[in-house]
Amino acid sequence: MKNLRTWMSVTLLALSVAAAGCNKKDEPKTEPAKVEPAKTEPVKVEPPKTDPVKTEPPVAAADDKSDWLKVVADHTEAAKGPVDVVFKGIKVVKADFDPAKVEGGTAELEIDLNTLESGIPKRNDHLKSADYLNAPAAPSINVKIANVKKTGDNAYSADATVKLNGNEKTYPVTFNVVETMADGIRIKGEHKFLRTDFKVGKAEGDGAKPELSATLQLTLKKT
Repeated sequence: MKNLRTWMSVTLLALSVAAAGCNKKDEPKTEPAKVEPAKTEPVKVEPPKTDPVKTEPPVAAADDKSDWLKVVADHTEAAKGPVDVVFKGIKVVKADFDPAKVEGGTAELEIDLNTLESGIPKRNDHLKSADYLNAPAAPSINVKIANVKKTGDNAYSADATVKLNGNEKTYPVTFNVVETMADGIRIKGEHKFLRTDFKVGKAEGDGAKPELSATLQLTLKKT
């Protein structure tokens, strides 16, 4: 009898375990979360920045009939651009020539440094100062033209002796006769020279390059 009870107990326990196993639901499988690799933006390489060339405010344009001398100076720093300096105070001290035959003619000019115009008043004053032209001590440039020779149609060569601040230099120059009148001629010429020829500015370490370009337009009448 005791053995029968034991056998029934074991049988009931086995049935209970089996029932529990049948009622157990399969747990859903969960996939491990996928870790996306971090996106990296390509490094942008900026092109090197270059400062644009600064252009100076234009100086009042000289008209085709007026007398003027324009000197162009370049800064040692190219980004600053060139500077135009215009002188409109030109006096013909004397002139001896034949408008119909310019060869052999002579002339003497005076250029008033105080008529200098660069477009910026503060710069005008600096250029007139002892640092550059020294206009207070020597207010004019003296130019003597001689040895005029014809080189082509309305084209001529000459010697120009320039005196500034006690310094004198003679240059071979060229010019064109752009208009012939009964009592005179109008000429235009261009020449390059060094400001250091006249001890203008510093020989080294100056903000302006030594090389200058000068353009002259002038009406000459026999005196």
